[in-house]
Amino acid sequence: MEDNTIHEYDLRQAGTPILTQPTNDLTELFELTEEVNQISCSKDRISVADDGGTVRIWDDTKLRVLHGDRSAPFLMTSCSFRSGDQLASGGTDCSVYLWDIGRPHKPLDTINITRDDTGANQICNPPMIHSLSWSPSGRLLASGLGDGTVGIMTVV
Repeated sequence: MEDNTIHEYDLRQAGTPILTQPTNDLTELFELTEEVNQISCSKDRISVADDGGTVRIWDDTKLRVLHGDRSAPFLMTSCSFRSGDQLASGGTDCSVYLWDIGRPHKPLDTINITRDDTGANQICNPPMIHSLSWSPSGRLLASGLGDGTVGIMTVV
């Protein structure tokens, strides 16, 4: 919105907002220069995945860059916190990266999703990681792909 506020509506009473909150511009805090694709919040952290192929985390004390290879030919499109100090991120390279936030310079693991570029859905959408979500137990990670498929992985 132009006035930097968030408006929450009850669609059953679509008229005026039921809640209006001012927002803070976090562009400088997160050192953002690219388009933001997803924001994920945990109990005490915020992560941001952007078009520069970067995932950044703010934890009240400092900014950490998990994946900051500016020469990477792909975008980071998704990020999702797991309980504890772990985060999953994914992008247009069709890979899921598992991170230990305490050691941010190298992923714990990389899971390459099998790509099928031949399907009818590939006319407009590349086979990329479009969204990520952890199960409540933290053992399953679901990935929504740009070709319309969903992958579910068991993560130990």
